[in-house]
Amino acid sequence: MTNMASTDVDPFNLYFALVTSVIMQKNGAGLHTASSCYWDNLGDGSCTVRWENKTMFCIVSVFGLGI
Repeated sequence: MTNMASTDVDPFNLYFALVTSVIMQKNGAGLHTASSCYWDNLGDGSCTVRWENKTMFCIVSVFGLGI
């Protein structure tokens, strides 16, 4: 069991996580964002989530990039 665990590769060590976030008060102003990176369609991924209430909104983007 010890030998098997030491030879297994942890899949999360093969990725770099890049996280960006914007927290902004709602006051009628607009917001435009853009991101770019060198992308590998076979192994890289991303997720963007927007959350808001009556006074503010938050946008969080997470990129998982293969090393």
